[in-house]
Amino acid sequence: MRHTALAKRVRALEIKSTGVGQGQQPSCRSGQLTGYSTCDLIEELRNEAWRIKERAEAVGDERLALHCLRVVFDTVEFEAKWRGELDDRPQTNVVNVNFDPATAVRMAQIYLSRHGSGECEPK
Repeated sequence: MRHTALAKRVRALEIKSTGVGQGQQPSCRSGQLTGYSTCDLIEELRNEAWRIKERAEAVGDERLALHCLRVVFDTVEFEAKWRGELDDRPQTNVVNVNFDPATAVRMAQIYLSRHGSGECEPK
């Protein structure tokens, strides 16, 4: 089974859950698609990717099996973010430190005594 077969099966699930392609438009009311809740659809897609992965492993198609694992990982990651179990927002820590001039000079002298002036001296 190739990637195109996976794409066809995912598309079939989309059509099944939304009715698109049968003259209906997808309707989303309070987080649910017609006929399926969002959770049900995610679970169905994950299960289908897992079944395809197992068949791909059985015939030795490691590339497809690895691709299916990636799909499973993506759905698990999406669900964790959606539920608030995973926060991937970048975190920035800012520290403001103020020294009086005498302390700054003393720190600079200690640094220079430990690390040198940083200038290259001719040998």
